[in-house]
Amino acid sequence: MAFDIDRFAHESTSLHWEDLGLDAFREDPLPPETLRTLRYMCDVEFHTVCYLRDMLVSPSRRDPEVSTFMTIWNHEEF
Repeated sequence: MAFDIDRFAHESTSLHWEDLGLDAFREDPLPPETLRTLRYMCDVEFHTVCYLRDMLVSPSRRDPEVSTFMTIWNHEEF
């Protein structure tokens, strides 16, 4: 599978909270089991920096495409 790291780096953007229509949940809240899943997923995403730290001390960090990906990935997660 081909992956264009230059395109990925160029097109990467951060999440903007104002892009999310969160007000819709006031009128139509999510069910408890969905909220539980979202809390779990939030916890996983919060720990992304731990995964990045582990990857940055691995031999893969020497590969320019891998290190570029990890840098952009971290930027997006932040």
